[in-house]
Amino acid sequence: MAEIIKRAKEKEIANHEHMELFHRLRQLRRELAEESNIPPFVVFGDKTLHDICQLLPRNDQEFLLVHGVGKSKLEKYGDPFLEEVNDYLSYL
Repeated sequence: MAEIIKRAKEKEIANHEHMELFHRLRQLRRELAEESNIPPFVVFGDKTLHDICQLLPRNDQEFLLVHGVGKSKLEKYGDPFLEEVNDYLSYL
């Protein structure tokens, strides 16, 4: 039952066609969180990752438009996430 609710919730948020990117961003978030010994949601929540997938930011200015991203998160995590987005886009 919990799995059904989880999938339904993910479908509510996932109004984009880039689930492969979403999963790549989740993996990156997990790696960064483990390096800093913090929970993954402290890096970015799923809503932020879905917003990245919808907006597909390619630079710092566009990344600041993503829900949950301010100057501090941009400075801490902007480069690896933008690199992942640009890598993903280069294969489309």
